[in-house]
Amino acid sequence: MLRIMGVIFLPVAGLLGKISNMFSSSKNGFLVIRPSKRAMLFSQGIEKPEDVFNLEGIRVTGHGWKTGRHVSSVTLGHGKNEARAFLKKEHNRGWVKKILAHSAGVLHEARILKALEHEGIPAPLWVAVGKTCLGHSFLLVEEIPDTVNLKTYFAEQRSRNQRKEVLRRLAWILARMHTLGFSHVDLYSKHVLVNPETRMVYLLDWQRSFRMRDLHWNIRSGNLARLHATLDESILRPREKLAFLTSYLEATAHFSQGNSNLPLFHLLALDIDREAIRLLSYRHVREKRNTQVALQPQNWIFLEKQNLFVTSICSEDEKTHLDQLLLEAKKLHVNGKVVLRKTMPGGDSELRLQYRNISWFESFFFSYFKSSKAKAPEYSHAAILYKIQRHGVSTGKILALGIRKKNRFSQESFLLTREPAKTLPLYEWFQQGTSTEILGRQQMVFEAMGRMLAKVHSSGCYLKGKKTLFLRVAESSNPQVYLDAANCLEEVPVANPKWASIDMAKMKQVLRSLGAQQQGIVCFRKAYSEEIGHDHQMKNSTSQIGTGVLAMDVNSGGTKLATIRKTDFQINEMNMNEMQNGVAIQVQKDGSYVKFYSSPEWIAHYGEDWTTRVMDIGVTDRFHSKQGRSVGRIILPGKDGKPELCFYLKRHYKLSFWEGLMGWLFPKKAWSPALQEFHHLATARQLGLQVPETVAAVEFIGPGAKLRSALAVRELDNMIPLHEAIPLASVRQTPKAFRRWKKSLVSEMARMSRILHDRNWFHKDLYLCHFYIDKNDTFRTPNWRDKVVLIDLHRLGSHTWTSQVWKIKDLAQLIYSSEIEGVDDRDRLEFWRCYRDLGPRSALDRILLYVIRIKWGRYRRHNLKKKAA
Repeated sequence: MLRIMGVIFLPVAGLLGKISNMFSSSKNGFLVIRPSKRAMLFSQGIEKPEDVFNLEGIRVTGHGWKTGRHVSSVTLGHGKNEARAFLKKEHNRGWVKKILAHSAGVLHEARILKALEHEGIPAPLWVAVGKTCLGHSFLLVEEIPDTVNLKTYFAEQRSRNQRKEVLRRLAWILARMHTLGFSHVDLYSKHVLVNPETRMVYLLDWQRSFRMRDLHWNIRSGNLARLHATLDESILRPREKLAFLTSYLEATAHFSQGNSNLPLFHLLALDIDREAIRLLSYRHVREKRNTQVALQPQNWIFLEKQNLFVTSICSEDEKTHLDQLLLEAKKLHVNGKVVLRKTMPGGDSELRLQYRNISWFESFFFSYFKSSKAKAPEYSHAAILYKIQRHGVSTGKILALGIRKKNRFSQESFLLTREPAKTLPLYEWFQQGTSTEILGRQQMVFEAMGRMLAKVHSSGCYLKGKKTLFLRVAESSNPQVYLDAANCLEEVPVANPKWASIDMAKMKQVLRSLGAQQQGIVCFRKAYSEEIGHDHQMKNSTSQIGTGVLAMDVNSGGTKLATIRKTDFQINEMNMNEMQNGVAIQVQKDGSYVKFYSSPEWIAHYGEDWTTRVMDIGVTDRFHSKQGRSVGRIILPGKDGKPELCFYLKRHYKLSFWEGLMGWLFPKKAWSPALQEFHHLATARQLGLQVPETVAAVEFIGPGAKLRSALAVRELDNMIPLHEAIPLASVRQTPKAFRRWKKSLVSEMARMSRILHDRNWFHKDLYLCHFYIDKNDTFRTPNWRDKVVLIDLHRLGSHTWTSQVWKIKDLAQLIYSSEIEGVDDRDRLEFWRCYRDLGPRSALDRILLYVIRIKWGRYRRHNLKKKAA
């Protein structure tokens, strides 16, 4: 009855739980802190979600002010315990965005980071995650010190051996990540960090990533294409990219344990090329690939006393002059916007202050600087200035930005930029004269204006309404044209040729009003066309030539094909034999099938024809037999000074008629218990769990509906099950050491359970007696990572739609088996804390706990009845 209820109710409850979270009240704030970081945060006075959210540092976000997402570099702790971290803030997105992007967000990223930590994928460690009472979410992650992004590393590193080592490590990390079902949607070169000293590789920005049980090759090639598209061939040579792809396929074959059908090398390369070409049609991908434009560092430092943000290039003198300019602007008592300028001492630069008075009515529409979304025009102007600077437009350098509350009803906002000294507005510069020398310089200005407008259009910005470009000209032998302000521009997500032609007409009208002749307008149009043509040419060449190197080099033959053939992994049919998921299939003369796997050690002892004798091999000891099956231990003497081999041989002499019939009809599928357990062991090993080593496996199908099988697994030497190890450790250790020993062991058991359950795999016999550890580890507290072995996987199964039912069964079995000496409720709570997802306790969690308690009670009552009988 419980299973029927779970099949019907729990999937619906899970769906309703996710929907209720989208529409839940934002007043329910929460804060989850990593246990090892609690002392450091508490010493800093951080105890509530608002304390973390209000942390300020250097804002290094790459997003615009209107996105509601920001990243800041903050300092945690004091003195020797000081550490750097990144704080990701996400303002209340609303229920519409939660539905459209329910799998993206800082809480989702925190859960992905926890799963990556369980799997051993190198990524930043989460420190704290939570949500304030106003609905603002945040994630605090540790900074990875002494690292540079992948593009910078390859641009500066000239050693071939070190470049090769980093590429190989990256290939194996990505292969492992994909084998475990993780997809990194934003796998651009800037999200891959490398330590130049240790050559360790780390992956960043998992906010939009997701996890599936089996990752399709289209998704994998899409991840690799993002990396390929953002690494120019001048930084990473085509031959190195081919070597990277070769290592990736080799690693995938290693991690998949022969259970994955690998694509042909040249087909995968062609698919990556096609996807990279498609990605490079997007402007933001081309910007990530571009390495020629030197950008102003986009970082903001919050000055709490002055309530403003400044950039790292803003000097102390400029901060002082900012205060003076703000005082002058306030004395003007102007409603709306005012622009003030001031030449710096020395005359090498000029400050430009854009100041705005915001009335009480506008205050309803403009939010405070640290609230949900900053919407004052100055913030949009700063974002546009950064955007067009990436495309080579000459503008002022941003120095400071802020919004302050003047009184109860009004606010003020301002933007401070640094511009070259001795510049004139465009119309004043044209009024200087009409000499031959000046006419020649005017022609240079016309050409610079055309190039600037083309670059503005290439950045995705167009003139707003009836406005034109606010330009200034710097006096010199070769006059330079600068964009004075960005309030004349607006961003457009998709290129619009109609708007571009309208902008051209506007600028031509401006030139005519300045007295430009037809020749000057022709120079303007020609410069615009050349710059736009150059941009399209770079776009097409980047898409067609810059990324087509993989498929092109594969087809070119030469020494690369020798490497490619090694990674094709094709197995030719030969004498009616074939390979299926690592198992060889032989068709006998009488029409029966023999499916087998054997290790070299097994063949060395029993020969190539071991399948003809395996069902009659005698065992050494520990023999048990019942209902057509037997198990026994075999001890083989070592050869050439090697230690002896001990393994258990399970044999099934007689299976049901229906299993034999299905095996005869569908011989490629595993129908016998031995071969099923062999595949289950390979699956668990592929997931990253420690399981007994398989020595040999065989399945005999036919003649007719006859079915037999055998499985040999290596003995776990000097290892004992946990239901024996825990009482033994309680005697061998002090109470305090034993508590620490159990806490670390419980964390590893929770990690192993989540590895299975996250991929919808379930053990179905998850008792303590099926966890094995080394007997010597009962004396001390080791690093349990990969030291706990899980056995008895013959019932392992995957269930997607009824996952909650089998999860309840596994957890209830584990809790029931924990009723032994040395285990108390504190240990069970520690297991649940390590097992559950990060974030607040959901309705589904409460339902799961309630049903697990019921299932636990049923196991206990059933065992009591069995003992009483």
